Amino acid sequence: MSRSASFTVALIAALAACTGHEPPVGETPPPTPKVEAPRVQLRAMIASVQLVQDCPDPPADAATAAAMPASAAQPVMRERPAGDVAPGAALPGDGRGWSQPCTQSTVQLALSHDGAGDLPFRVTAARVTTAANGKAIATLAVRAPSVWNDDGRYVAWNESLPRARELKVSYKLGAAAGAQLEDALGPDDGARLVLELDVTFEGRTITLRSPEFQREQPHVIVT
Repeated sequence: MSRSASFTVALIAALAACTGHEPPVGETPPPTPKVEAPRVQLRAMIASVQLVQDCPDPPADAATAAAMPASAAQPVMRERPAGDVAPGAALPGDGRGWSQPCTQSTVQLALSHDGAGDLPFRVTAARVTTAANGKAIATLAVRAPSVWNDDGRYVAWNESLPRARELKVSYKLGAAAGAQLEDALGPDDGARLVLELDVTFEGRTITLRSPEFQREQPHVIVT
């Protein structure tokens, strides 16, 4: 084969290689695949649940005074969040006199994330389920978010999770489901229960499940 013929064959092969990946005339090339940024990971755990009563919220000034230091002997933070009524006594200056103690139902969580800045967190729903079969037997209202601070007490929290820091937070649980629990469980206070929380974070809804716990009876002082 002559040199000119060899050159012609090589040129044709090169042109074929260049045009082999081009779409036919008139066809739209496929879109470039989008590369999604990695999702921010939420690390969330329900540390403890106390299901007893739903206590009236005191005025804001009394709520501030009600935040008490922690007891070092308690293995799990079960201190009452700011705003709980002191057991067996009325709030100072409210004129109501003595009353039975009220133990607020609460849930405590440990929260953190691996994102680059402060991110919002919300609890959107709460359910009590049976540990035996996961059946939902009651719904609960959730309110009054608070956070454990460096002074060793719960204070009001704006539900913002900071970067690279774990928070210990608490929510009050409402008593709207008291009748539902009675209907489902009757007098059986030994039933093993699980609390499920639906939370929203970074546009996602995540369901958290607590360790098993038992319903507690209100503490009554006989006079």
